[in-house]
Amino acid sequence: MFLFAVESGEQLSGYAALAHLFENNVINWLVLVVLLIILWNKVTPAMFAKREESITTALREASEARAQAEALLKEQEAKVANVEQEVAKKKTDAQALAEELRVQRQKQTEKDLADLTLKLQNQISTERAVAVTELRGVAAKAAIHLTEQALPSMMNDSIRGKLLNQFMEQLDSSTSQRSSLSDEDRLQMKTH
Repeated sequence: MFLFAVESGEQLSGYAALAHLFENNVINWLVLVVLLIILWNKVTPAMFAKREESITTALREASEARAQAEALLKEQEAKVANVEQEVAKKKTDAQALAEELRVQRQKQTEKDLADLTLKLQNQISTERAVAVTELRGVAAKAAIHLTEQALPSMMNDSIRGKLLNQFMEQLDSSTSQRSSLSDEDRLQMKTH
């Protein structure tokens, strides 16, 4: 079987025959070791190359993840360091906005009050004018009614004549031009 096998006097079979071949034969042992080394060098480099590639990829991904984590950590540390400044800035902005809104609300309220005051004054003036007009109308009607009741008992021909003369004089003096009425018309008015 092997090149350098030693024959023995007894016939062995199976594992015992195989073990007997290698008992004292160093060359067979060396051939076996060389074959194992050749086999090892043929099969294992591809297996180790795949393993090395997966390990290298894992290390690269781990280093990238570490770099990202460190960058995120630095960013978070910077944010934490700036939180007080951001809070103070937001608080200042909020106070400024609140003050601006308060001022705008105050101005709008003042404007609304001024508009309402003006409307109320206009309405009061209008109502006053209406009331005065109505009061004058009522007073005129009352005066006419009282005059209608009192005048007939107080009137006689001489008083009527005097009143007509006064009326005509006032009418003449109020106009700068002479009236188109003739003297006869005036006399007729006096007699009525």
